[in-house]
Amino acid sequence: MDQPARPIPGPTDAAPAPVRLLAALLAAEADLDALERMIAAWAVHADGGGAAHAWWLKWDARAAVLTLARESAAAPDAPTLVDWLGQARRAAPEHVPADQRRLPWGIAPAALAPGLAEVWHDATVASGVHGGGDGTPWSDTAGLGAIALRRGPRPHGLLVLAGGAPSRQGLAAFQEAASLALESQLRTAETRRRA
Repeated sequence: MDQPARPIPGPTDAAPAPVRLLAALLAAEADLDALERMIAAWAVHADGGGAAHAWWLKWDARAAVLTLARESAAAPDAPTLVDWLGQARRAAPEHVPADQRRLPWGIAPAALAPGLAEVWHDATVASGVHGGGDGTPWSDTAGLGAIALRRGPRPHGLLVLAGGAPSRQGLAAFQEAASLALESQLRTAETRRRA
């Protein structure tokens, strides 16, 4: 007999109001690609991650590499955070003709700069990390922010922020909201598959 699904906890009542709002917006999204676009959009919004540039690396378990799935840049004329996330949610997935497709850029977690490799390995966050000359697009950048995200029990991706990343506490609050949303999306997908 199937056991009832346990409710997914949200950020605590002590969490700042913007984090609770963000958690509610993300948790309501059932489409994984849209959820990932929203995570990347949060990273570069002034009221979100506040970064000038962000890279979303998605874990490819078969190849054991993190592949570059999306790059985001700050927009000086961006609307409110809620509207910005809504635009990212509704954006159509990028279509690249088959003859113009190229292999995504990827890196093994062990090849990342030490601070970023630790974030990935420990499934945590960091602020003020140096890129470390590892051949990545951010290799010569100091002051990086990084967030490792999980989808349920499995590693899912790494978000790297450059140019104005928030504090470690801000990154941790976002990690909690995004991870809960990814877990919720996974449960929704599993329920649909079983049905």
